[in-house]
Amino acid sequence: MQNKIVGKGAEKKEYCALFVCKQNEEECGNPALSAPVTGGHRQILKKVMNSYDPDIVAVGYPGLSFAAKLIDENKDELLKRFPAWMLDDIRLLGSSYDAAIEKHLDDAELTGKITISSQLPAMIFSAESGGIYEGLWEMGEALFCGIDAQLFEIPMKQAVIEICEYFDLDPYKLPSAGVYLIICKNGQWLSEQLENAGIPSACIGNITKGPDRILRWDGKIRHLGVK
Repeated sequence: MQNKIVGKGAEKKEYCALFVCKQNEEECGNPALSAPVTGGHRQILKKVMNSYDPDIVAVGYPGLSFAAKLIDENKDELLKRFPAWMLDDIRLLGSSYDAAIEKHLDDAELTGKITISSQLPAMIFSAESGGIYEGLWEMGEALFCGIDAQLFEIPMKQAVIEICEYFDLDPYKLPSAGVYLIICKNGQWLSEQLENAGIPSACIGNITKGPDRILRWDGKIRHLGVK
C-alpha cells in the first residue's frame, strides 16, 4: 500500500500507521502521511476526545488466514466433518487475504477517504500477529485510552467459527492477516464506504476517556485483559 499499515511485532516496533489529512496539518503539526504513534499524537487524540469519543472500525475477517493454515495442515481430518467446498473456499480466500484487502484499499483510494472523514488523524492497528483481542489491547496501551466495543459487530465467517470450534480455538485470539482496527471520527460512514468497495467492515464501538476496556457480547460485559 502507498501508506503502509504496521502493527506491533518482533520486527515492527511501531504500534500503528497514522494518516494525516492535509486539512489537519496545521492543527496536527505534522505534514507527514505516515508516522508511528508518539506522545504528540496522543495529545492530539486527547484534545479531540474533549469533544467526542472516536469510533473504532474493524476491517476483515478475524481468524480467516489462520483457519486457512489449519485446513492445509489437517485437510483429511476436516473432510470427515466439513464439506470440501467450504474448506476450499476458506483456504483459497485465507491464503492471500492480507494482499487482497490491501489491494481493495489501494484500488478504492480509501486510505485518503479515511482522513477526509475525520477531525483527527485516522490511526490503523493491525491484528496480524495476535488477533482482535491483542489489537484492541495494544490500541489502548499505545494511546492510554479506554475501549467500549461490541464483539458481535465484528465481521466473521461462519465457516471460520465452525473450524475454530472443532479445534477448540477462539477466532478473536488468532493471528489474523488482513484484519485491521481503525480509529476515526465517523465510523459508520467509513464502514459503509469500505463495504461498498467490497471490504468487510463494521463500526464496533469507540475509544473512551476512562481506563476500562470493555467488550460487549449478548448482553454480557467482558473486561479486556493483557492477553
